[in-house]
Amino acid sequence: MGSGRFKLDVADLVQLAKTSALVGLAAGLTYAGQNIGGLDIGPATALVVPVVGFVIDAALKWTKDNTK
Repeated sequence: MGSGRFKLDVADLVQLAKTSALVGLAAGLTYAGQNIGGLDIGPATALVVPVVGFVIDAALKWTKDNTK
């Protein structure tokens, strides 16, 4: 059921940790997505940019609940 008012139990702390991790992941993915276009590492740019885009897309799909 959850903890009482103004109290935290282990389940609440686990939920806070999960939410914090997802928010941090979303912020990192947003940063990477915004700055990947300006990346210049020479000829490898043509390989790295699509791979990073794929990783961002895969991470977003992984975080969504796809159960029916």
